[in-house]
Amino acid sequence: MRRLDAIFAIRAPWSMLVPDRWVVQNPHELEWALEWAHQNPPIRLLAFVHWGWTVPEEVLRQYCCLGFHASPLPDGAGGSPIQHEILAGKRETALTVFRMTADRDAGPVILEEPFSLEGRAEEIYVRLVQRAVAISDVLSPEAIETAQDRSGSTKAFRWRPRRTSAESRIPEGLSFKQLYDFLRMLDATGYPHAYFDWREFRLELSRVSRTHGGIQADVLIRKRSCRHSGGLLVGQPMSPDRSASYGPPALNHGCTATLWQAYLQVRLRAPDYHGLDAYDVCLMNILQKISRAAWGRDADTLPDIHGYAANANEESAG
Repeated sequence: MRRLDAIFAIRAPWSMLVPDRWVVQNPHELEWALEWAHQNPPIRLLAFVHWGWTVPEEVLRQYCCLGFHASPLPDGAGGSPIQHEILAGKRETALTVFRMTADRDAGPVILEEPFSLEGRAEEIYVRLVQRAVAISDVLSPEAIETAQDRSGSTKAFRWRPRRTSAESRIPEGLSFKQLYDFLRMLDATGYPHAYFDWREFRLELSRVSRTHGGIQADVLIRKRSCRHSGGLLVGQPMSPDRSASYGPPALNHGCTATLWQAYLQVRLRAPDYHGLDAYDVCLMNILQKISRAAWGRDADTLPDIHGYAANANEESAG
């Protein structure tokens, strides 16, 4: 049975790691969840893990909002904490739980515990989410009320900026250890992987591991003029016509994410589930079309849904 006394605000795909909890993946889902919460039993806390969006001050005042930061505070305040700690040569840092305020990474500290930086970034993020859920489940009101207000503001420290995709270019002059650390700290779903350019190609490295005497990795080669999305030129936005039909991209994609999250939370627990297949893809494409239809009646929507439904029926029969 899903627990509804806390809301976990976790960006996809890490939100999939939190079963039987109330999870939101973007600001739109958070807004909808809080609207529902007004009509139901009070929420004990909101836990923000690997979030990345600004939380409205009204939400911070009304709810107990906890932040989970993978470095000590206030010294490690700022973006990309895991990457900055690994670049500093650390193998272990601190997982800091703090009461969020309007100042980013500056609230009273509730607890601080050792946190390993071993492994790929993907593995580190998994540990971070799992530990955040475990802490949130047992955190007492007394611990929250007695949080330590560490003297000073983050303004007294050097704010560490969020890393950009351009900073994923592999620098020259690294030692073998530094190269491995650089590759693994960027090796996570949705994070700009380490890369280097050769002629008109960009080579991106992922699934990094140490082998006897070397480093092993998968290499994806793509034209430097193309995005991950299979051919959209860099900087090419969604056309105005598509925005008019489907709504603002962030809103449309947020709706799609909500529908997919709901589908997967059920599908992954189904007795006949043995991995996602073509049938699931057809149904999820239908859900994407439904999210677009919520904005307006586009002429292509229903025929597309009919086509995906027919494909799903063929897959099911086969």
